Amino acid sequence: TGRIWNPNVNMTATGVSNSSGQASFYVAVEGELYYGTYVPSMKSKPGTPGGSGHAVPRRQSGEDLLRAYVDSDLDNLTGFPVSYLNKTIGADYKIEIGGTYGQITSQTIFTYFFGTWAPISGQISSAKDSHRIEFSVPSSYLGGSSSFTCIIETTDWRSRGDWSYVGTVPDPWVVDASGN
Repeated sequence: TGRIWNPNVNMTATGVSNSSGQASFYVAVEGELYYGTYVPSMKSKPGTPGGSGHAVPRRQSGEDLLRAYVDSDLDNLTGFPVSYLNKTIGADYKIEIGGTYGQITSQTIFTYFFGTWAPISGQISSAKDSHRIEFSVPSSYLGGSSSFTCIIETTDWRSRGDWSYVGTVPDPWVVDASGN
């Protein structure tokens, strides 16, 4: 990850493992994790004479988000395409954890199904301190695969963020001397 303006979403370390039927994830940030706060109110300007009226600002929640896009079949041609630098995965699942004021406020697992993200029922176990979070889900929630790749994204309420690539397998994009 590179230097990000907002230290609260600037990742300094990431990791994943998949053992004993649990897919586990680790993320550390430079600043304070989930430090999103209330969003300043936005006022619209009156329209000009003969104009179309007021501009409607987009909704802002004030929530910082962490998203783990998981490619459980290691096929970037299936799932939702997610890219980071020169890596592209086909995300079959997405784990999304949101928070404000240093507290986790939402946790959801999604599956990519017929071109849309659909929430699935399932428990996310998580623990955090001010700079780090560890979370896990049963591997069965992610298709039961023992190996996967993942692109992790952190964003603040202004959509400023950071990205990282991790996996439970050696880099699937590395080609050896034999071309394999």
